[in-house]
Amino acid sequence: MKKITFLFAVFAGLVAFAQQSISIASINGQSYGDFATATSTTLQVGTDYVFVIDYTDQEVVDNDIQVKIIVDDASFADTENIVIQPITTASGQVTLTLTPTEVVPAATIQIRLKQTTNFGTETPENLFFFGWEVEAAPLSVNDFSKDNISAAISQKDGIVTIANSVETEDYKLYDMSGALVIEKEADGILDINGLPNGVYILSTDAGLTKIGK
Repeated sequence: MKKITFLFAVFAGLVAFAQQSISIASINGQSYGDFATATSTTLQVGTDYVFVIDYTDQEVVDNDIQVKIIVDDASFADTENIVIQPITTASGQVTLTLTPTEVVPAATIQIRLKQTTNFGTETPENLFFFGWEVEAAPLSVNDFSKDNISAAISQKDGIVTIANSVETEDYKLYDMSGALVIEKEADGILDINGLPNGVYILSTDAGLTKIGK
């Protein structure tokens, strides 16, 4: 009798473990470990990342799998980097393509089911992969073809003046590696005195231009 009870407990445990479990089959055709090594745990804005997720014994009504980038701090705040794929079978695979649109210096990749109840706790249906970041994409030579605002820019003593004809909500200044070094609301003035000497790219809604210091 004890043996039967023990076997039943083991079986029940296996069934419970199988329910609502998810795992990464691949990212861009690589295992998670190989992908993390190849990318140095850094994703880039504007780049497609194809996640293949295995799942088992799921509810198929009002349920989906989500791949998202959250802030890697105590808040675990959501970012704009998220992709969702509905589940149509109880078990199988889904393919989700995540294309980050927002820079996140300290990021966590979260993969979870919509029906997960403990969003802040790692469980078989709510996975966290810590230690990532999302950076701006490096600027390419083609970006300079968008330079159509240089005539509206003037500079003196480290102060860049942008004419009102440049219609934009904000200014973003990048170094030549693609790193964002200044971001501010558009007010006609950009102070670059605190930056190292070099060449920078000013990005606005109206276009791009190079700025030297």
